[in-house]
Amino acid sequence: RVNFHSNSIRSCNCSSGMAEASNHFGFPPGLEEGLALRCEAQHATDGHSHQRLVGPRPVPVDGFDTWQALGRPCVFAWALGPAEDVVEGTASVTRGSRGPQRLQPPEPVLASFTVAIWVRFWGQVGDNPATLLEFGSTGEFLVLRAAPGGGSALELSGNPCAHAYLPHDRWMLLLVVRMGADAKCSAHGAWDAMGVRHLGELGSIKSDATLSGLGGGSPSGRESMMLWSHVAEVAMWKRALTAKEQTMLFASNGASFGCMSREQAEVMLAGRPPLRTEAQETEFQARLELTRAGGAPPGVADFSHFSNPGGFKVSGTDLPTILGAVVASGSVEQLKLGAAHLEAEDVCDVVTALQELPGRLNAVDLTGCTVVGELGRKVVDTFPYGGGYSLEAAACGLPEEDVRRLRNQTAEAQRALHALAEELQDNDKMNAEYLAQQDALEDLSVLEESRDDPPPPPPPSHHPLAWRRGIDGPARLAYNEFRDANRDGLQAKTEEEDKLSWHMVDKAGEQIALSGDEYEFLSSERSKLLGRVAGLEDEEEPPPVDINRPGVEELMNTVADQASYVGFMVWNGVRPNADEVEALRRQQREDWDQKWRHLRDCQVKLSTQAKAIYDLKGQETKVASGQLIAHFSYLCLGRQPELGEKLELEPLSRFGLKRLSDAPRAKPRNGTDLHQAYATGLVNIDAATGRGYGQDSLELTLRGNTECAVVVQRGTIFQHVDWVHRQNLLVAVDAVLDVPAGGQVSMKLHAYCMNASCACARGNPMQLTEFYFDDVEVLKMQCRVWNHFQTAFGLK
Repeated sequence: RVNFHSNSIRSCNCSSGMAEASNHFGFPPGLEEGLALRCEAQHATDGHSHQRLVGPRPVPVDGFDTWQALGRPCVFAWALGPAEDVVEGTASVTRGSRGPQRLQPPEPVLASFTVAIWVRFWGQVGDNPATLLEFGSTGEFLVLRAAPGGGSALELSGNPCAHAYLPHDRWMLLLVVRMGADAKCSAHGAWDAMGVRHLGELGSIKSDATLSGLGGGSPSGRESMMLWSHVAEVAMWKRALTAKEQTMLFASNGASFGCMSREQAEVMLAGRPPLRTEAQETEFQARLELTRAGGAPPGVADFSHFSNPGGFKVSGTDLPTILGAVVASGSVEQLKLGAAHLEAEDVCDVVTALQELPGRLNAVDLTGCTVVGELGRKVVDTFPYGGGYSLEAAACGLPEEDVRRLRNQTAEAQRALHALAEELQDNDKMNAEYLAQQDALEDLSVLEESRDDPPPPPPPSHHPLAWRRGIDGPARLAYNEFRDANRDGLQAKTEEEDKLSWHMVDKAGEQIALSGDEYEFLSSERSKLLGRVAGLEDEEEPPPVDINRPGVEELMNTVADQASYVGFMVWNGVRPNADEVEALRRQQREDWDQKWRHLRDCQVKLSTQAKAIYDLKGQETKVASGQLIAHFSYLCLGRQPELGEKLELEPLSRFGLKRLSDAPRAKPRNGTDLHQAYATGLVNIDAATGRGYGQDSLELTLRGNTECAVVVQRGTIFQHVDWVHRQNLLVAVDAVLDVPAGGQVSMKLHAYCMNASCACARGNPMQLTEFYFDDVEVLKMQCRVWNHFQTAFGLK
């Protein structure tokens, strides 16, 4: 029995040459399930003393004073390799202290299993492989051999693990895991605060294999003289440890083995992702900006490989930010996350994002993310193959046939992607058309916004400005009424001395006759409206019009001939006599004032009814819903309620809306829903401002009474505070705001435009409503949102 002065070092019983199992190092609770073997070189009992490793005695590996000063236990370990004297650098091992360890009795390898060893490699690997684990009954070995390009790589019985490049001269936790009888073994390793890495696949082990020992010489019988290793602990489970359990196993001893600080270990044990350094955070933010700009290469958002020394992984808490950047790009089709720190719910969120996120994302790469393998059939059987989406799940622990199926390289998938691409083209076209209508919709907004006195009347229906796309409905209706009353338009008749006169019926049903001179005068007025180009008149052909003038092209496509246009002018009250024209203008102004006041009265009545039903008492300043329903009901009237018409609010079901008080939403997984946070006093809503639509269109400012994470869920709706006849906004992507206690935070959200017949918001104040919209198919893209609501309004 050898005793050391440090309290962190336990005694070791080496008299028999056998190492007993130990609890000297940490062992997280819950991992006892399925534990078949655990042996430590520290030599204490842990309840599995019937297992024995037979071989040379363990030796102290690390300097006592250094490790004692760091508050870590001195590490005892078995020196593996051929049984002979070796001197490597400053490390010295005496005769009889190095050699293989034999497990007596051998441990059977079941369909699912995990083998974990704490190991440290010394020197450089030679030309021949060095053995780590021996599966004696079948003659299979886990060995370390030279890797292409330098370094060393794992290999299982001739099946190389190409990506398993392992560090030397430091302790690491090495794991070999098999998820099931049909699955290949995979290798995992951890040696720093980045946590457990997936190293690659190792191939298969025969069904009747047994774990029979550690170390020894080369399986080929030739020795690898340049490499040897120390193993401090070996454990085996009759099941596959989950990714979370692997992390807990590493974190429980990672600080003791010098892999990370105790603070980092505590973070990992608490289930939180490793904290990024300043340099790592800088690179992460740069990658987000690269993604927003379209990715590199174009169309690819890569969060699986980072150049920062030591590397790092993104985690589930990064997903909202990453997905937000993908949506902001508008062009990213593939998202690479690799072996990210994800939980089962995070993987489900990623699959959901494929189906529901706006944009072009159709493929996600989760290579090496073992949580996918743990989910197994849940992912494979429920994946949305019909949408053409694909998931790369290599090296996750799934059977190869499932990996191929998730790649979804089928003719049906290609057809689905082609259909999606065509719809996205339609979406782009609709967005371009809507943006081109903004000047016209702005003019409409001025006519219908809340104000004390009527604005100037709109241009008459024969004016090109009335035919601009987006506001041309009333003009087209008026022209159709003119043609219904005058099937042949303005008709020419030959009078005495071969003079022409022109005849039609006006709105009152009375006959109107124009002399040739009057017709020519009105024709010249028409030319002024259409922007005829001076100096190009031709006796045989009418001079060209300026089709670049707003509304001219649309008007000429419908009212092409000159006589019909003049007749339409007369239908709208235009006369060749100046006195008559002035009198008509006064009458039209009076008519417009009366109509505008009627419209305002209707708006006020609708708002009063809606606010009485839907606004929450005492919260109207920041949370209100009535104005939205009043506006939607007004749109359903075609913005033209007749005098004396009974005004009724439309039901929520007509628009597909739901009210939180009637149908509460599911709680978000990470954070508190905005409505709940506001209602319970966690936060105050300082401001909500709308600017356009799409990316960064809705700026929300919150003030925290308590530190909290607030989630603005997809489908949340914001309304305008009064009649401005501008678009209401529908949140398109979940957003998370980390709100400090007593502090203020602002975020710009991605939101859809709900009203294609209304102008964009231009810095207008907005209010959170109690309504939400959760049709995931409609929420996929802007054109679907427009089609849904325009159909509901009766405007499509």
